[in-house]
Amino acid sequence: MTPLPPPPPPTPPPPPPSMAGLGFWGMEGHD
Repeated sequence: MTPLPPPPPPTPPPPPPSMAGLGFWGMEGHD
């Protein structure tokens, strides 16, 4: 039997949402 190849490395978690985007909406959209 042919040995199985090693499994691929786990995918890293997505980065957290940008704080710059929240700050932009906070300044623009909030009173």
